[in-house]
Amino acid sequence: MAEGNPANVVTFRGHRAQVYTVAWNADGRRLASGSADRTIRLWNLSRADDNRYSAELRGHNGSVHQVAWDPAQPDRLASVSTDKNLMFWDTRVGQSTMTIPTQKENLALSWCPRGQTVATITQDYKCYFFDVKANQMLPSANLEDDVNDVQWNARGDLLFVATGRGTVNIYTYPELECIHTLHAHTSSCFVLELDPTGQYLGVGSADALVSLWSLTDLACVRTFNKHDSPVHHVSFSMDGRYIASAAEDKKIDISDVETEETVHAVPSTTNARSIAWHPTKPYLAFTGEEGMGYGAKGVVKLFKMES
Repeated sequence: MAEGNPANVVTFRGHRAQVYTVAWNADGRRLASGSADRTIRLWNLSRADDNRYSAELRGHNGSVHQVAWDPAQPDRLASVSTDKNLMFWDTRVGQSTMTIPTQKENLALSWCPRGQTVATITQDYKCYFFDVKANQMLPSANLEDDVNDVQWNARGDLLFVATGRGTVNIYTYPELECIHTLHAHTSSCFVLELDPTGQYLGVGSADALVSLWSLTDLACVRTFNKHDSPVHHVSFSMDGRYIASAAEDKKIDISDVETEETVHAVPSTTNARSIAWHPTKPYLAFTGEEGMGYGAKGVVKLFKMES
């Protein structure tokens, strides 16, 4: 195992409070982050130490809990917040193009690979869908309650749903017919991630484990025991070779998908609230903090992995 070299970690400063989410756009040219300071920032990777080279998006009236880029249009971004709004942004002009009020606070969202639908997860752990092209909320989904995360497959015709009962339910989309249930963990499944090659599904759980499932036969092929606390974040590298995970133990682990060997332990002094691999480079973005107590400010960090 190699300890992450601090010289390979670049820090992005500019947010005034905790950072909850990071996400790369489809072509990897921009990194977005959302914060408790109610703003979204778009970062210029070449000028990380100077926040004048980041763009700030304002419009939410609450903490920004998650951002997601349109997979089909690299300039369009969606965000959800504690203000009970789902917002869409045109990042070319830095303005919101649409605000969708919702009945509950939205904690997470996922964008269908085809670009036409966004799923949100609300504070009461229910899932709702919004048709981007038709500009309307779809009828309430007939999914079970206690939903923690949703992800589509690459074709957008299957929906994977992580539940608080330790299962992953697989639905056809848009029919939302449950066709299979993976009994993945002994406690809540918090996060799902499909690898870019289409071979595997990664599942992070409250039992401190990450399980890896074959998408061919829906069997568990291996389990990663790298943490001492619940795993809330999982992300695959651009080639599917590595899987990164972050938990409540202030650890960010990068392991080889096939051998399970830890290849890097990324230095972090706080619990990462979000992690995301760059779509074409061996760069892992994650959230962090600088300072102590009420004076602490959220930052975004970029680990540049050495070969």
